[in-house]
Amino acid sequence: MKSIAYCCFALIFILAGCKPNIDKLDKNRFEEEIVEFERENQYQGARKGIIVFVGDAAIKNWTTLERDFGGMPVKNRGFGTATIREINHYFRRLTDPFQPEVLVMHAGESDLLEGATPAQVKEAFEGFLQQIVISNRASRVVYISIMPSPAIWDRWPEIQQANALIKQVADANDRVEFVDIGPEMLDSNGQPIPQLYQQDGHSLSAAGYARWSGAIVPVVERMF
Repeated sequence: MKSIAYCCFALIFILAGCKPNIDKLDKNRFEEEIVEFERENQYQGARKGIIVFVGDAAIKNWTTLERDFGGMPVKNRGFGTATIREINHYFRRLTDPFQPEVLVMHAGESDLLEGATPAQVKEAFEGFLQQIVISNRASRVVYISIMPSPAIWDRWPEIQQANALIKQVADANDRVEFVDIGPEMLDSNGQPIPQLYQQDGHSLSAAGYARWSGAIVPVVERMF
């Protein structure tokens, strides 16, 4: 019996050790992508006073961004599966060349998947807003909520908590607009619409980005 109890204890210890810990995340894991951005700025130039999109893979993979925003001056600076913490870490390198009038962010999901609590996601977003203050800018912010997706549907209650906390921060700041993208992605039964996602049940399909555009473009136009 003692050996069985010991094995159970050992298994619990191992599983606990495998649990993601946001504080142990290497903030430099996407350094190569940031360096590539800097090379692009050097060779192509960096237009100032534009709309800069920052965020995780959902932003990075938004290949129709310029077309969807109908000629508005936009620049995509999504990278990797970025957490908000990583965006904060690279904030100056991502945004300084452009001195953006509007920053559009979609991130927070990776924070949760890397072990952050909803409260920590909120704190990271507050840190993002503080970065704007530190950089001496008056950029306006559009935050696209963490979206529901079939692949992580079991985390939806936790995601909703994080979204609600970020919305509280946005509602208290007249330079921040919160876009709740969830209703665009769910059917009448409150379930994710499969056609809006690729086969992995996580990445957005062309139809998914079309839904995003319909919800986000009017907000960005108003903020810009």
